[in-house]
Amino acid sequence: MSCQAVISFPGYRSQGHCGYCESATGSKIYGFSAFKMPIQLYGELLDKGFRRSGTFLYRPDLANSCCPQYTIRLHADEFKPSKEAKKVIKNFNKHICSNSNVKTENNDNTIEELKKRKTKGSDNKPFDFDEAIKLSEKSDQFEIRLLDPKITEEKFQLYKKYQQLIHKDDPESVTRGSFKRFLCSNPFHQKSHISYERLKTEGGHFHQGYYLDGKLIALAVLDSLPGKCLSSVYFMYDPDYTHLDLGKLSALKEIALTRELGYKYYYLGYYIHTCIKMRYKGNYKPSDLLDPTSTSKPVWYPLEQFQDAFEKSNLKNKYATILNWKCAKDGDTSDSEYLSQHVPGVLSYKEAEKVANNLNGYYLLEPDDNGTVSISEDEEEDEYTDEFDDVYRPKLRKIHFGPFSHIPGNKVFKTMFLELIATLGPELAPCFGVVY
Repeated sequence: MSCQAVISFPGYRSQGHCGYCESATGSKIYGFSAFKMPIQLYGELLDKGFRRSGTFLYRPDLANSCCPQYTIRLHADEFKPSKEAKKVIKNFNKHICSNSNVKTENNDNTIEELKKRKTKGSDNKPFDFDEAIKLSEKSDQFEIRLLDPKITEEKFQLYKKYQQLIHKDDPESVTRGSFKRFLCSNPFHQKSHISYERLKTEGGHFHQGYYLDGKLIALAVLDSLPGKCLSSVYFMYDPDYTHLDLGKLSALKEIALTRELGYKYYYLGYYIHTCIKMRYKGNYKPSDLLDPTSTSKPVWYPLEQFQDAFEKSNLKNKYATILNWKCAKDGDTSDSEYLSQHVPGVLSYKEAEKVANNLNGYYLLEPDDNGTVSISEDEEEDEYTDEFDDVYRPKLRKIHFGPFSHIPGNKVFKTMFLELIATLGPELAPCFGVVY
């Protein structure tokens, strides 16, 4: 199997800040930085509980973290809007269309004429989600623009305002660099000049700008995975327009886009039942939650049955272990120290070692600068180089390929590979090359 993705050595962060409950040390994740990765491979990682923040891919430790995070996906092709969703759409359409011309299929119907038709006997007509969600975009006031995923001044000003007023971030932490790392950088190395057709056939990372009277009032950050799903990465809006329920509206707009692209699923990120502000994702139905104990083929449960399924099957007894290595003073460690963290859906030490010994080989990528990763800007054919000056690719001197038992270096290297195999599983692990 060829090396499809290039990543940094993975690691386990046992004491991180949690943005959901504000615990200073409650967030525990396993993750790595991806220098290069096909978007199709990222789709398989989504079904193993991973998400990404820029080029950093991570998977929460559900068993030990303060706020368990479950991957949630909506069956967009079967979506039926709730009473609340219909209200959000109708209120937005009313606000946007009340003082502007809105053209329908016949190109001669304003919003006022549509209202008149309703009073003449169409009250019993079923609510058409696909038509209603698009009505505002026929206005001469509002539009959604497909944007390349790069930083601009208007995007950054919106981001700064949203982070400081909604999330109460420290102004000094809201920088152009943080915007680019979080919302522009990605490991997909896609072409510029995106289009919806290209997103459908090739996939990629992109932005959608919500413009009202020419002003950017919201920005959606998304990934398109061809033949699979539309994945929500982030959404921000101007706090001056809170009355428009733009957060709820954006999810509905993205569901409609998922259907337009011909995808079955819309991935909303993580469902966090213990966090009230994140429970809204469960309002979009029918949705599934990923069984975090899946180690090979992903197993999904309907949202309504998920908690019951966990209680009845006593899945906590099936939690495997992550190989959380700790270097001893003498540079060596024991197996017992590797097995100190219990994580669902991860192979045990012995299971990972068995898989490793059965693999044809591994990829260990050696940097060109005396054992440290030498970083350079992307190659010239990457048209985003100028905008993404913090997206890098390691310069490699040599690729080692061979059996697991021949991994050079001390036991720590081998343990890191076992950790990667344990977390990704025997099917995906051989696709990854690790820079050391």
